[in-house]
Amino acid sequence: SVFKCKGYSSVMQTCPIAPYHIVYIKVSGNKYWVACGLAAIHVFDATEKTTTLDGGISDADSTITVDSTSGFESNGTITIGALTTISELVASEVIRNKCQILHSAANSLGSPLTRNRATIGGNLADASPAADMAPPLLALEASIQTKRGGVEGREIPLDKFFIGPNKTVLAEDELITQIRFSKPKDSARGIFIKLGLRNSLSISVVSIAVILDMEGLVCQKARVALGAVAPTIIRAFHVESKLEGEEINENIIQECAEIVKEEISPISDIRASAEYRRLASSVILKRAIQQVLKGEGL
Repeated sequence: SVFKCKGYSSVMQTCPIAPYHIVYIKVSGNKYWVACGLAAIHVFDATEKTTTLDGGISDADSTITVDSTSGFESNGTITIGALTTISELVASEVIRNKCQILHSAANSLGSPLTRNRATIGGNLADASPAADMAPPLLALEASIQTKRGGVEGREIPLDKFFIGPNKTVLAEDELITQIRFSKPKDSARGIFIKLGLRNSLSISVVSIAVILDMEGLVCQKARVALGAVAPTIIRAFHVESKLEGEEINENIIQECAEIVKEEISPISDIRASAEYRRLASSVILKRAIQQVLKGEGL
């Protein structure tokens, strides 16, 4: 769990675990995450990189800098800091103007209060199968940059990041620092559609992100990602293969709608049955492709 902590009360009083390893994770301004083993405390407006541990002062074993920029473009690559809040993402001109599919997903996440606190890095690290930010980022072929205390970080393709419900490939002392992806081509169009039990403040029953790079009516490249229909966010590889190199018409769209039913493995829960999710995925995929062909979205 993550707790909001003000002042310098004992870390061990808040998170009583042992043995412990202190890592200061620097973010923008005078803010620090104080990581203690598997636990972490967000210290706001910290003025010194010290904290009490069982009444004593402990020096950090290592310091990690975590990016909080809301999005910038360099050499065709868009980079987003892991600590960027969803509200900052919605307000980002780079994301709004150059990646509408991600902007749309961010705008659909939770309530304004939730978006003000939730971060893009946290949404991915939680690895919920219904995470709103994951489908568009997966369709964008994003990668995750990480850091570890005292160890060189790594770059992880997002399609290799999720390994199960609320499970990722991250090591216990590894943190997301940035998310990166190539700016979509001018010829690409994409859309994010989220189906919930209500119009806002809802967890996805089904979500889908579709990006098509079209040359006339022929699809040169297709990326399709779905949420809340499998143990992890998934790419619909068979649907993508069916679309690529084809002149997209209603027959192709209908075939893709049938293929996607076999690519997903939904469960029944309090929000929807597996059968409903399978049918909804088919309908939403058709709608998404049709809207992209009309020039809507990205």
